[in-house]
Amino acid sequence: MAGYALTYFTTRYYLKPSLEMVVEAMRLANERAPSFPDPDGMAQMFARAAQREPALRDAYAEVAQVVGQRSFVGFVLALIEAGEPGDPLAKPIASPRDPDLHWDEFLLTGDPRPVVRLIDVLEWPDLLRERLVAWLHTPKKLFERSRAAVAKRITDATGIRIDVEQRAILSSEDLDCALTLDGLAKRNGDSLKAAFDSLPFRFEAEPLMRIALKSTTLWSLASNATQHALVNDVCAREAARRSGTTRRALEQITAHAAWVREWPAQLPPTIDVLRHPIDHPLVLDMLWAHYFVTGDAAAVRRIISVLEHVSDHGAAARFREAKQTVEDQALAMRAALYQAAQWSLVNLMEKHAPLFALGEQIFKDPGLSPDERISLAIILEKVDPVAWHVHIDPVTSIARVVRKPRKA
Repeated sequence: MAGYALTYFTTRYYLKPSLEMVVEAMRLANERAPSFPDPDGMAQMFARAAQREPALRDAYAEVAQVVGQRSFVGFVLALIEAGEPGDPLAKPIASPRDPDLHWDEFLLTGDPRPVVRLIDVLEWPDLLRERLVAWLHTPKKLFERSRAAVAKRITDATGIRIDVEQRAILSSEDLDCALTLDGLAKRNGDSLKAAFDSLPFRFEAEPLMRIALKSTTLWSLASNATQHALVNDVCAREAARRSGTTRRALEQITAHAAWVREWPAQLPPTIDVLRHPIDHPLVLDMLWAHYFVTGDAAAVRRIISVLEHVSDHGAAARFREAKQTVEDQALAMRAALYQAAQWSLVNLMEKHAPLFALGEQIFKDPGLSPDERISLAIILEKVDPVAWHVHIDPVTSIARVVRKPRKA
């Protein structure tokens, strides 16, 4: 049950704030941090909590007296002394860590303003659309590759539709997001590389960062809208007052969140969660609760079984444009479950070293299917890219997993 404090602090704290829970979460984080990095910014969130509640700084100092300053809590105290991270609402969103700081602020307070500021990022100029329009209207150079062939390559890799003869972009969504997202899901690895390789030009570092910031922000809004009713409500209100691609994106987010919540899965009052079919994201939540209360690895193994649906990835985002038959609904639900399982495994493994170690152990299970094994390897690579590497051949689609031993 103790592990619950850390999970709750980093995912639901605003619903029931408790300084005692923060201190317990700090103790847990400090125990796990020596053998695991802090890629998800937990230190920033702990520091921001102490900036908002100064009494926490003294509580952190008491923990540091027991474990020493060369520790996770010592690092958090150093951040506080340096005035980090500060109020994210007082400065512009300009770096990759800024969206995370805004989500930290929301999770600590329930304040909708950080969410609105993130939605403002979706209003940034569509840099890819500008570049593609300029490319279409630039006179064709001698020996330049057929523009129709380039346009087809872009469509195949990203879904962006181009009419070369009319020199027009047919796709109406934000193209920056379409480049790096498949619907509301992140492109990764070879898929992301293929998207950028399809373009007839290259972006400089600054515009590339803004594209990445915008698409990551859209993804984070969609992910949090399915988990937090307050985020979904903010997106719905903002959709009514926005226009263009921003309004379209927000409507897509709220429709997807509503669809996930309203899926007609009728669960009995008590169920055996280790045997019940995983037919709704709620079942994934119940499996995670079972794991963190009992430590039962069987719950994590069941969550990993959802990775079998990797071939359905992206179907949930395409559901609105489909005929919405029973099969379309089933396909979209499997895709939503895959996305939820993948996201939760990455997010929680980044925060909990024992869970990451369990994932590495399950990877060795000969009972894993090929899709489960490769999908799990990709998750392990996201959490620890130094130790894990997955290469998927773009021609044969054969995957090769490289596991590098850690230095003693």
